[in-house]
Amino acid sequence: MAYFTQRRKGAKNLLPKTPNLVTSYMKTYLSWLRFPILRYLIFYLVGIGLFQLTGLVWPVSLVLCGLSFLLIVLRFRKIQRPEISGICAFVFFSFLGTGISDVSNLENQSGRIGEKPQIAYTGMVREEFGMTGQFNKYRLSVRDIFVNDNVLSYGGDILIYVKENIEPGDIVLIEGSWKAPDGPKNPFEFDYRAHLKNQGVEGVHFVDSGKVKLIDKQPLPLITRVVTFLRKNSLEVIQESIRSKREHGVAAALLVGQKADLDRDLRDDYARTGAMHVLAVSGLHVGILFVAIGKIISRFPGKEWMKQGFILIVLWLFAGITGFSPSVVRATSMFSLYILGLILNRKSSIYNTIALAALLMLMIDPGSLADIGFQLSFLAVLSIVFLQPRIYKLFCIRNAWLDRVWQLTSVGIAAQLGTFPIGLYYFKQFPTYFFISNLIVIPMAFVVVNLGLVLLILSFTGGVQWIGKVIQWLLFIANEGIVLISGLPGAVVKVSTISVMEVLLLYSIMASYILLIDLRKFIWMIALGIAVFLFLSAGIPGKLMVNEPRIVVYSLNKGHCVDFFESRTRFTSFSNLEDSDLDFRIHPSRRVYGEKQVGVKSKIVGSQSELFVFHGNSFLVLREKVDLATPFKLDYLLLTGNESRADWLDSWEAGKLIVSADVKPWERRKIVGEYYDLRDGAVVVGIE
Repeated sequence: MAYFTQRRKGAKNLLPKTPNLVTSYMKTYLSWLRFPILRYLIFYLVGIGLFQLTGLVWPVSLVLCGLSFLLIVLRFRKIQRPEISGICAFVFFSFLGTGISDVSNLENQSGRIGEKPQIAYTGMVREEFGMTGQFNKYRLSVRDIFVNDNVLSYGGDILIYVKENIEPGDIVLIEGSWKAPDGPKNPFEFDYRAHLKNQGVEGVHFVDSGKVKLIDKQPLPLITRVVTFLRKNSLEVIQESIRSKREHGVAAALLVGQKADLDRDLRDDYARTGAMHVLAVSGLHVGILFVAIGKIISRFPGKEWMKQGFILIVLWLFAGITGFSPSVVRATSMFSLYILGLILNRKSSIYNTIALAALLMLMIDPGSLADIGFQLSFLAVLSIVFLQPRIYKLFCIRNAWLDRVWQLTSVGIAAQLGTFPIGLYYFKQFPTYFFISNLIVIPMAFVVVNLGLVLLILSFTGGVQWIGKVIQWLLFIANEGIVLISGLPGAVVKVSTISVMEVLLLYSIMASYILLIDLRKFIWMIALGIAVFLFLSAGIPGKLMVNEPRIVVYSLNKGHCVDFFESRTRFTSFSNLEDSDLDFRIHPSRRVYGEKQVGVKSKIVGSQSELFVFHGNSFLVLREKVDLATPFKLDYLLLTGNESRADWLDSWEAGKLIVSADVKPWERRKIVGEYYDLRDGAVVVGIE
């Protein structure tokens, strides 16, 4: 007690007399105390990880949480050592994370029907997503499932695609059954199943015409009706005001979060240049709206709490117009906590605000920690808060307008730098010219979002067509700039694979470098050297994609596609490709291995089959019966087509036989010997 008494009396000689190591520790500890919620978040994340590793059940976690909470209470009554309460808090939040993760896991598994055949099911339409091809897309909350003569209760959501027009709030009876999508079967293919799971969606059902019956209507809450009306009206205004199809798609994505009309090639160009975050409505757009509304409303008289409350309402209305996408909800939640702090006159660190938002979201759904969007959102926000001031100070610009442009651009650069290690992990590529593209798209997004807000507000008055023309002109310039940057040599650095440990090493290098620049301590130079050494030892440079020749035989439900890659170019054999296969199954590989197409190098065998010779390897795509006097030897043979027969193989002797998914099951059973089944996944052959 004497120590604490002396400190309160202002004894200044205690801390300086301690050894340097202790002094450094105390300073770090006192600085760490400024972010208590960040500490609790870290402990909670440890608990979620503990559940993933051990599967600890919630009753055990509940007991441990109770004991640690009791110790925290006793600490304030009897224990005077702060480290004891710190340990108790660590235990409490760790096992709280474990227990909530287990409860959430049990809820996700409740009501599941396994492999039982469904005859029909009922559910309520929760959300409408617009047209996808010839189908209307909806999110449905399933209520009852009819399995043979039984009716089972169910608690999950699915996506349905129907040709009929139904509305949110409709309760429908649907004949048939849904299924969960398959996992990725082709190189670099997007994991749609994991994406749906992270969104709380259990399956997908393309419903035949006449199989949907409206049985009841449930009135929607007022806020839902208002948001639905605003979203629909906003899309109509954008469509009427911006007539160019390409620019209309970008405007709808920027202002409403509707990406269905985005031009596919333009979307790829945005992704290649690191500007895709502008097209996905996220924290950037919420931040722009927050700043814009704040500056406008500050000019009006009134109490501060009323102004901040108005901003809060506008932000959540914007979240509703965008369909309450997870990224917008996360950003709006963070801004809401910040605004509530202003209303209550409570000043808090931005790191505490971010940590509180993350903690609350993970308490509601611990599974969101595995969501790519969740990880990217919070890493981007942390990067902006920590890196943006440092990047902004690199250049001193005297012109006020140019300085504001640079300030906005530094936000995008900070977000890109902070997320690029995890972007490499998930997307296997890094846009080289992201800093140039952000100089274009960030200022453009700021102007377009503000003009778009004015357009939507004043649309009912008429006479605002000129605003739409200005937005279209700005988007045209930005799109042309992105296309130009995307075509520059070396626009994308690609890697074959990267582990979690290597991602952590990249972040260690960045953190060590920043701390070295800020603190100028030799210890951080040593840390930087160690991190770089371990990173190089992990073999990252060797994982940069080289232009080695390779053959990719894709796993498709219908038809076939074989790509022969060499020196970033390709030639292809294909038939009966569907647009969805091209977008989601084939294009991801081509973006990595090579998109430029050259002439087909094949020899026609019979009337339909094709024989390729690629770096000394013979590859036959067999689509018909060919009679030969003696079996012809091949390195690879692909049997494809829904009319294919096993006896067609008699004329050939293949080192490796590959069978496509559309070959009939009874023909597969006739095949003698082993073969690669494309139903299980793609075949990738590297040529040395």
